[in-house]
Amino acid sequence: MAVLAVIGGFVVAYTIWMFLKFSNFKSRLMNEFGRQDVPYKVADHVYFRAGDFINSMHANGAQVEEIVVETIRRYPEYFILNAG
Repeated sequence: MAVLAVIGGFVVAYTIWMFLKFSNFKSRLMNEFGRQDVPYKVADHVYFRAGDFINSMHANGAQVEEIVVETIRRYPEYFILNAG
């Protein structure tokens, strides 16, 4: 029974850690897109289209600034087609 309690404690701690790691990520990402002069609607659309790439970079520990620069470099068509 004690083993189950320890495992349960680890599961709860891991869940909290993951929540804290990923909380507020999109807000920080949108702010960084704004610093790069990308309108919010365009940035939101890019996040929808390139979300797998962006989330995988974030999960691998990349900083938000690096994610934005790499996304702009890798997917320029998302920014050109949606400008304005």
